[in-house]
Amino acid sequence: AMFDTFTRGRATIDVGLRYDRQWGSALPSQTTSNIAFPDLVPGIDFAGYRTPFTWNTISPRLGLTYALDESSKTVLRTSFSRYAGQIESSIAGYMNPSANSGFVDYRWVDTNGDHFAQPGEVLISQGSISFGGGFDPANPTSVESADQIDPNLKPAVTTSFVAGVDREVMPNLGLQVNYSYTRTTDNNENFTYFYAPWVGITAADYAPGPAVTGTLPDGTTYNVPTFIPNRSIVSANGNATILTNWPGYVSYYHGVEVSLVKRLSNRWMARVGFSLNQARETYGDNPVNDAGNPTRVDTSPLVNGGQYVMRSGGSGTGDIFMSAKWQLSANGVYQFPHAIEVGASLFGRQGYPFPVYRAASLGVDGSRRVLVTPDIDTYRLANLWDLDMR
Repeated sequence: AMFDTFTRGRATIDVGLRYDRQWGSALPSQTTSNIAFPDLVPGIDFAGYRTPFTWNTISPRLGLTYALDESSKTVLRTSFSRYAGQIESSIAGYMNPSANSGFVDYRWVDTNGDHFAQPGEVLISQGSISFGGGFDPANPTSVESADQIDPNLKPAVTTSFVAGVDREVMPNLGLQVNYSYTRTTDNNENFTYFYAPWVGITAADYAPGPAVTGTLPDGTTYNVPTFIPNRSIVSANGNATILTNWPGYVSYYHGVEVSLVKRLSNRWMARVGFSLNQARETYGDNPVNDAGNPTRVDTSPLVNGGQYVMRSGGSGTGDIFMSAKWQLSANGVYQFPHAIEVGASLFGRQGYPFPVYRAASLGVDGSRRVLVTPDIDTYRLANLWDLDMR
C-alpha cells in the first residue's frame, strides 16, 4: 500500500494505492464415521487443497479537501475509492468435506411409534428427496465433496464516492452535510454477490412447480410461481453445485447525512444526526435467486431496483431483515452547579422489513421460503424509538 498527502494553498489532496494478492487453503483433517449410519457416512481422511483461484486486485483512493475561506469556516470535501472484498474461510472451504455440513433427506417410517428415526426406519432404498453441502447421493460413501469452486471466481468490487461540506455556523457550532454513493459488483465475502447453482443447469432446465397461493394481511391475494430443477440433469453432472459469480447482480446505495454538532461551551453540548438511505439491488435481464433458481425467495426477491436487505444469520427462527430508509440520532448534556450533569440520548429509525413468505418444496433444491409479497419491504415493522436519560 502507498499513501501520500499534498497540500497547496487551501487544498489538500490524499492519494493512495493498495495491491492485494489473495488465495486460501483447506488444511488436511480427519472426521469419524456416523454412529447410526457408518456405511452411509464413513469417516473422512481429507488431504486438503489450495483454492483454484488467486485474486490480484488494485484499490485506488483519492480525496480532496478545499477551504472556501482563509479561516476555513467552510470546507468542501470529496473522495473516491475502489476496493475489493477479502476471502473468508467459507469461500476457501466451500468444497471441504470435513468442514461443511453435507446433508441428505430420506423418507422414513416410525414403525415403533417413538417419534425418533432409527437406522432401520430410514427408507434409503427409495432414494433421496433433497441433498446439499457436497453430498452426492449417487456416491454416498465418497469422502470428497461433490461441490466445486469456480477457478475464475472474482472478488467483490465496490466503488464509492462521497461529497460533503463542513460549515462553522457560529463559534462551537458546526454543520456537516454528506452525500454518498456506492456500487458493488461480482461477489463478496458474505456470499451476497455470488451464488451456487447446480453444475450444468440452465434456465431452460427448470420446470414449473406448484404455485403458492393465498391472501396477504391487507386482503390482497397472491399467486406466486415456483420452479424445480431437472433432477436427471443435476445427476448427470455429478450432483454438484459450483460457487461462482452471480451474473447480472449489482447492489448500489444513495445516502444523504446531515449532522449538527455543538461542542461543550457555556455548560452544554449536543449532537444531532439524520440520514436518508436508499439501498437498492438489481438482478439483470434474467433474474435468478442465490441458488440459480428463478423462484422468488426471501433472500432473493428478484425485483430489479428493489430494496437491498441483509438477513441475519443463525437458525432462521428469529430472522431480522435489516434495512431502514431513515435514521435519527440525537444526544446532549448540560452541566449544573455542584458537579451535576443531566444528559439524554434519542435514537430512531424506520421499522425493518417484514417479508411474508411460504415454505415450498422445490425438488432437489429442498424447502425454500418463497416470497409472496410484491417487494421484500411491502410490509415493515413499527418504527423504532429509544430514549435514554440520566
